Amino acid sequence: MTSRNRIIVASLVLLLSAWSGFFCVAQNYPIVDTGQERAYDNRIEIVYPKSSEPFFGQDAQYEGNQPSYRDNGDGTITDLVTGLMWQKDPGPKKTLDQAIAGAPACRLAEYDDWRLPSIKELYSLILFSGEDVNPQLTDTSGLKPFINTEYFDFSYGDPAKGERIIDSQMATSTKYVSTTMNGSDTVFGVNFADGRIKGYPASIHRPGRGAKGFFVFYVRGNPDYGKNIFCDNGDGTITDEGTDLTWMQLDSGHLKAGKSKDGKLNWEQSLQWAENLEYAGHSDWRLPNIKELQSIVDYSRSPDTSNSAAIDPLFRVTPIRDGLGDLNYPFYWSSTSHLRDGGNASTGCYVAFGRSQGWMQGRSGGQYNLLDVHGAGSQRSDPKAGDPTQFPHGRGPQGDVIEIYNMVRAVRGGDVTTRSEGPELEPQREMPQRSSNRPSEGMMPSMRGNPQQGNMRGGRRPLGERNAPGDGQLREPNDRSSLESPASEWPTDTGHEARANAALKELPPSFVFILADDMGWTGLSTSMDRRIPNSKSDFYQTPRIDELARQGMRFSNAYSPSSLCTPSRGSILTGKSPALTRITTPGRASGQSRGNHKLIPPRHVDALPESETTIAEVLQNHGYSTAHFGKWHLNGGGPGYHGFDTHDGDTGNGGGGEYEDPNPKDIFGITDRGIAFMRQQVAQRKPFYLQLSHYAVHSPPKALAATKSEYEQKPSGARHSSVIHAAMTRDLDTGVGMILDSIERLGIAENTYVIFMSDNGAPAGPRKRSENMPLSGGKATFWEGGIRVPLIIRGPDVPSDATCHERVVGFDLFPTLCDLAGGIEIPDDVEGGSLTSMMTSNPMGMVQRPSPDLVFHFPHYAQGAEQYPQSAIYQGDFKLLRIYETKTNHLFKLSDDIGELNDLAKNMPEKVAKMEKDLFAYFSEVEAQMPIENPNYVPEASPPSGRASGGRSMGGEERSTGNRQGGAGRPNRRPRRGS
Repeated sequence: MTSRNRIIVASLVLLLSAWSGFFCVAQNYPIVDTGQERAYDNRIEIVYPKSSEPFFGQDAQYEGNQPSYRDNGDGTITDLVTGLMWQKDPGPKKTLDQAIAGAPACRLAEYDDWRLPSIKELYSLILFSGEDVNPQLTDTSGLKPFINTEYFDFSYGDPAKGERIIDSQMATSTKYVSTTMNGSDTVFGVNFADGRIKGYPASIHRPGRGAKGFFVFYVRGNPDYGKNIFCDNGDGTITDEGTDLTWMQLDSGHLKAGKSKDGKLNWEQSLQWAENLEYAGHSDWRLPNIKELQSIVDYSRSPDTSNSAAIDPLFRVTPIRDGLGDLNYPFYWSSTSHLRDGGNASTGCYVAFGRSQGWMQGRSGGQYNLLDVHGAGSQRSDPKAGDPTQFPHGRGPQGDVIEIYNMVRAVRGGDVTTRSEGPELEPQREMPQRSSNRPSEGMMPSMRGNPQQGNMRGGRRPLGERNAPGDGQLREPNDRSSLESPASEWPTDTGHEARANAALKELPPSFVFILADDMGWTGLSTSMDRRIPNSKSDFYQTPRIDELARQGMRFSNAYSPSSLCTPSRGSILTGKSPALTRITTPGRASGQSRGNHKLIPPRHVDALPESETTIAEVLQNHGYSTAHFGKWHLNGGGPGYHGFDTHDGDTGNGGGGEYEDPNPKDIFGITDRGIAFMRQQVAQRKPFYLQLSHYAVHSPPKALAATKSEYEQKPSGARHSSVIHAAMTRDLDTGVGMILDSIERLGIAENTYVIFMSDNGAPAGPRKRSENMPLSGGKATFWEGGIRVPLIIRGPDVPSDATCHERVVGFDLFPTLCDLAGGIEIPDDVEGGSLTSMMTSNPMGMVQRPSPDLVFHFPHYAQGAEQYPQSAIYQGDFKLLRIYETKTNHLFKLSDDIGELNDLAKNMPEKVAKMEKDLFAYFSEVEAQMPIENPNYVPEASPPSGRASGGRSMGGEERSTGNRQGGAGRPNRRPRRGS
């Protein structure tokens, strides 16, 4: 071939390579089928189930790339599916160091490019026609390893050398990026004797036997095998062009599968859920076999090194809590049964995408410790059915955690066809007896009942068309013309009414949201955190709200979206943070410095725009009647322009001060209007959303004379001593009790959620601690006293007298209500995460939000001398508080220092730098408005008059400008939910 021709050919090759890469069509990573051809229930082999029968959709019923090998006659085996060439005989065991060093020195069949295989390369050889064995056996005759022994030489462990027969681990080059056991460096390996991937300590030394030995299959060829080429299809699916498989971007946790709506299913339920799933316009989803599932593990990631599951960040993973309450990531079921000796099919295969944990007991017995024993990315097996509480310390020598109820990530596509019939059933074999000194796994009974299906549609219902603004009657604050008589005029004998309304239980649930004004975390007589005795008032009494807490769940770590009322109210209604909505302070927007301040605040949005979607609009568009009574304080035309059918009009901040005894702060007027609205909806058989936004306990304090007289006779507390404030709090509590009594009387308690929350903390100076102790600070600051607030939820399936310690925020209520209302679709830019799973099944669960961090933003000055521009970010136990005037950061570990007395910023500069970086990255993402320097600022001078102009943005952020209703321009933002 001439040089010219070589150049032409090379150019064509490059062009074709580029063309192929552009269309993302290279399939360099074909998945070899598992070799499992028989079907099983929860215990034994069964005839292939039909599509309408339990256990349909398992591994055997989908046929992929069948294993195919060629013996080259020179000590090598070629895999005709993967293109990999293997060493036929692994030879004697090697230490890990010897295994690594032996690859470049290997000259088998005169090739010099042998390598130690990666975990994905080695796992391509596994076959699940094999059977796990009793490790105490010594006779290996008749056993079935998990590899094709017609082509590959295989040896079990040698009991004559003190080994168990399962000591047949094969080494790989894939190191665990974290550690296992108690900090041991770890390498992943495949065990073809028991059919698992586990992490093995890299330097384990056994007394009398030296370093641990591994069998080794060296490999060569196809250097791209095991490399994923993920493409985000933009519709909630991810295609791996390396394997030609398409995956759900979400998992069953996001789709609220299962009875508990936490995404966790047993094996039979997982099969049926995946088979019935309709998602992203497709209905041909299936539960992946174990080799398909393992193909998407990212072994460069782990919870302890990347703060994520071991999977590409394109995928979304529902976090879980482990047995100690720490953050972890789930096991995912496969469709592959994991057989034990004698054909026992009681377990199924899964992959651990988080820490692969076990309960390890000390050598001398005693306490169990929960450790990562096998590493994120391991493949193990779980009972297909049963009760996980029967395994309090796991199972097996490493105490493998037993979940039974795992999550699902469904798959479609690939080189897969369906099998309609399987081989003839094998005769039932007697299962070998276990040695009495080994823990028995037992057999789980067959469960052929209908499984819990979860959300079979795979998504939320679409958001309906928005009603025209102002639909429904607008009401002035005192207009009750079309509402029925107040509760005080109702007959007391209404048992017939409750019986008549039994049919209401078949409707979607109703919601009553009671929002207090300026009530601090310690403002109730019930403890918000029962671990902290002074997390309740020592003077105020709230017996009816205490009753609500006993009947439902209190959230000890609940936060208002802002430390001021207007931003919090806008955030709760829209499900977005104030930084995103730009409703960051009350009052009219000016964009100027009101006084001699170092900074000029941005021109904020001072009216809720009609373009924002509220939770009332979403529920209204799905058949709910909606009402808002009390304080609005969001301008924008009032509640009627934002999804509320019935309301008091565009009320502001000061309306409550006009009301005196016998209706102080309009507490009982708001309550009566709410009760009349509920009765109206019950009569019309309609679900409803009722928001009661009280003016209490905001100043000026007002109370019934009788209540005030009662508290004048009581001894005051050390922290709380105001008689009038105590009386106002008690009157508010009485109003809450009236609502609770009416819900019972109407017969709707079993289908109504009641939510009680405050819009921000109680007033106090930034470090004044009397009102909010043990918290620091108060309203208009981001010290804990300004934003940590009471939150109590009662309703169907919410456990009574329960506590959730997970950090939650007011804008989490938007997606929570959408979930509870039947899985309504959530708008893309909602930042909150649903609390449903924690409320109904797992108080130790996690909130899944688009952003893992909680950010609070106030780029303004308030009335107090030290209420200046500031932001806060929460990551795990840590909180970073940023003060813009001084450009300083404060760092606190709240789990140890709830009072924020020990500033760790100087001791942990790297932590400060990371959290500060993440804070401003979030601001950049949402195009948050920032304060700028005031060029006219005069230190120590009196406040100047006139408007300041010009200046430089603080914190490296450019100040946003533009036009928007009532304030600054709306940024162009990419959708964040599901991205």
